[in-house]
Amino acid sequence: MVDPVDFGIYPTFAIFWIFAATGQRGGEGFFDKLLLAVPIVLAGLSGIASFFTGLVGIIIYRELSVLVYPAMIIGLCVLLFTVAEIVFPH
Repeated sequence: MVDPVDFGIYPTFAIFWIFAATGQRGGEGFFDKLLLAVPIVLAGLSGIASFFTGLVGIIIYRELSVLVYPAMIIGLCVLLFTVAEIVFPH
């Protein structure tokens, strides 16, 4: 089973840091600079997908691999952070 974390979060964070290092800065809103916003949104979606993929693997397919659990923890943290940002904006 391929984990979305391997192909989603790490490359999109790398792209984000490359854009940030080349002088891209944020604007007033989150989507004012799409070059910075799109990789972070894709990384967040990848993290959430890793949580649900791991959950399906454990519940339905009885996955016993130790590496599924850290991926699920990372995905759960991303999911909780995303929900908290939506429910309690600052």
